[in-house]
Amino acid sequence: MRVKMKNGQEITTEDLMTYLKKAMKEEDGSYAWAWHCNIAMMAYDAGAEHKVANDGAARFMKLAFDVDVAKFDEYKQIMNRKET
Repeated sequence: MRVKMKNGQEITTEDLMTYLKKAMKEEDGSYAWAWHCNIAMMAYDAGAEHKVANDGAARFMKLAFDVDVAKFDEYKQIMNRKET
């Protein structure tokens, strides 16, 4: 499938996914972490517990982009936090 961009250029959905995967694997991980947080917040807003929402978001990030956010310090802090 091809997608027409705003500038008129056409690109395949495969190329778009390749571009997104590359962007997710930036050196500092900030782009991937931002996506993770937004995905987790959608699950949390829908009623999932905090850790469950983050676990689901981490699974999605690994499946869709091959990014293991479970290795990020931020993720470890969230998952090791005691619930009150």
